[in-house]
Amino acid sequence: MVVDATVEYQQLGEQTIHQGVAKNLSGKGMMFIAGDALQPGSQLQVKLTPSNNITPPMQAQLRVTRCQAQDDGDYQVACEIINID
Repeated sequence: MVVDATVEYQQLGEQTIHQGVAKNLSGKGMMFIAGDALQPGSQLQVKLTPSNNITPPMQAQLRVTRCQAQDDGDYQVACEIINID
């Protein structure tokens, strides 16, 4: 499913929270745009906040499967959903 929603993420074991934009969501994974490169295999805690007030935020643990640099300097990050809180 194509989405355009804010995603807050942090690597497990780290305190820094980063922001990105979720672009694609399925039952097994998520793809989002990030300002920083993330290593495949990294585990993330994420909070996906839809732009409408009807749908509640989703919190989940993800595993990075791919991180690809974009022409604009951002990164396309593909992740596997490990668990939805």
